[in-house]
Amino acid sequence: MSERIDEIIDAKNDAITDVWQVQSNFIHVLRLTTQKNHVWVFGMQWYTLISAQSRRNILLDQRRKKATHYAELTPYQNSTGSVFGVTSLLPKSIHKNEKVHAAALVFARQHLHDTHILILHVSEQSWWMVASHHGAVVCQTDIWYTDRFQVDEHVQQLKTRFISVSIKEVNWKKYLVEWAAQPDQSKHALFDVTDPAVQAQILLPISNSPLFKVVVFSGIFFVLAAIVLTYLWINHKNNRLNHSHLTSHQLEGPAQASSLYQSHSHESISAMVVLWHALPLDPSGWLLKRVECERQNDAFRCQAHYKRNQPHANNGQLARAIPVDWQLVPQSLDQVSLVRDISITAQPINWSEQSFTEDWLTPLQQRQAIFQSLQLGAGEEIPMSLTHTARPIYKRPIRLSGPLRSLPALSGLKQPIQWQYASLEIVDQTILDLTHSHFVLHLVGDIFVPS
Repeated sequence: MSERIDEIIDAKNDAITDVWQVQSNFIHVLRLTTQKNHVWVFGMQWYTLISAQSRRNILLDQRRKKATHYAELTPYQNSTGSVFGVTSLLPKSIHKNEKVHAAALVFARQHLHDTHILILHVSEQSWWMVASHHGAVVCQTDIWYTDRFQVDEHVQQLKTRFISVSIKEVNWKKYLVEWAAQPDQSKHALFDVTDPAVQAQILLPISNSPLFKVVVFSGIFFVLAAIVLTYLWINHKNNRLNHSHLTSHQLEGPAQASSLYQSHSHESISAMVVLWHALPLDPSGWLLKRVECERQNDAFRCQAHYKRNQPHANNGQLARAIPVDWQLVPQSLDQVSLVRDISITAQPINWSEQSFTEDWLTPLQQRQAIFQSLQLGAGEEIPMSLTHTARPIYKRPIRLSGPLRSLPALSGLKQPIQWQYASLEIVDQTILDLTHSHFVLHLVGDIFVPS
C-alpha cells in the first residue's frame, strides 16, 4: 500500500508543496506544485549495457519482475558507456499527461565531467544518494537509506573506486525554502524541467518499448508455429523439422550466458597496462595524474588525464608528445584528457564444475598482503538456466588497490574474473613500502565462485 507525506513550506508569499509518494522501501515519487505535469522517481535500478543482447535480457527479466518503466542513458562525448534504468511504479500512481523523470539520470546529465555524488537528506531517518561519472549514472547508486552510517560507507566505497570525487550534500527542507526565495527558480533547481536534457530523457512504459512489442509479436508467431509443428508431428509429416526446432531452443541458454559473462586473464589486463606505459609522464610542462578505463562491450574506453604544470605549456605541445591512437580532448585551460578504446582478449567462461574450485578464498588471502586493499562484495546467484551446472554459481564484486608492480601476482588466480574498471593513479608523495607506490593500480570487477 502506498503512503503519502505532504509538507507545505511558505517563503516570500510563494507556497511550494512537495508530495512524496512511497512506492516501496526503495522507490519514492516526488511531485512539486511549481512543476506541473512532472514527476520525479528516486530509487531506480541501473545496469551497464554490455551489448544489445544484454539490453534485451535485462528488459525481459525486469518485465517478468513486474517492472513498469525504463530509461536508457545514451552516451555523451565524454561518457564512459550507456546505462539502463528500470523501476516499478504502482498502478494509477502516474496521472494522465504527466512526464516521469529519473532523478538520478537528470543529475548525471547535469554533470558531464568527472565523478559527482549527491546526498539528499529528506527527513530525520531518510537519505537518498546518487553518483554520476562523466555524465552516466553509477550503477548501485540511486538508493534510499535509513541509516547515515550506510550512506558514509557507500560513499567511501565510491571514493575508493574513483580517483577524484566531488560530494554535495543537500538538506531537502532547507533547500525548498531557499529555492522558493529565488526570482528564477528554474536556474537554481536541482532538477530543472526547462533543461533540454531533462525534456529529452523521460521514463517510458516497458509495455510500449519497441523490443517488448517485437517480443510479444514474436511470441504469438512462435505459438502459432508450435501449433503447426505439433499438428505435423501428430500426422508424422515433419518429424525432422520439429526436432531441429527443439534443439535450437535448448542451446539458447548457454549462448546468452557466454555473451553476458566473460573472463579476463592476467595477460589481457597486462596488455592494456603496456599501452599505459607508452604515455609520457611529464611532457612539455604537463603532468600525468591518472589513467582510467571502463569496460564497454569487448573493449575498454580509456582516458588519461593530464594537468598543466607550467604556465608556458599548451595543448599543441602536448599533442606532439602523445602516442599514436590517443585522441586529445581538452577539458579546461589546465586539464586535458587523452581518449582511446583498447581491445583486450576475453574468453567465454567454462561453466563446468571443474572450473570452480571450492577453496577459492585461499589464493586471494595469499595475495592480500601485497595489495593496499582487497575487498569482496555480497554474491549474486547466476540463474542455473544460463550456466547449466548442477550447483549454483555466484557473481561477487571484487575491488583491489595496490602498487602497479603487484599486478603479476594475479596471474595465478584460477577463478574467472570479469574486470569492469581499471585505473592507474600517480601519487606525488607517499610512503614507499610493500603495499604503497607512486603508481597505484585500482581494479574493479566480478569474480565467479561456487559459493
